[in-house]
Amino acid sequence: RPFLVICDRVVIGADTKITPHYLARSVDGEMELVLSPVYIGHDAMIGGSTLLPAGVQVDPCEQTPGFKPMAPFAVFRDGQHIRTTRFTKDVKND
Repeated sequence: RPFLVICDRVVIGADTKITPHYLARSVDGEMELVLSPVYIGHDAMIGGSTLLPAGVQVDPCEQTPGFKPMAPFAVFRDGQHIRTTRFTKDVKND
């Protein structure tokens, strides 16, 4: 099972970190390894020094800002990090 999917014509800026795993504390207090694929759609541009952790999806033709970490399992769509749009009034999230 691939944990990194990079489609065609993708540009990845310098010092970008792509990590399809992280450690998290479970309900019972034990440390768990969380694995989930990172997906970067076709013609996307990933800004330099960006962090893309497990489960992140960058939609096709999107351009992420540089020097910005994304939260695990977040989606970058329509020029916005979906986890931040929950604070935007009248925005419908998937």
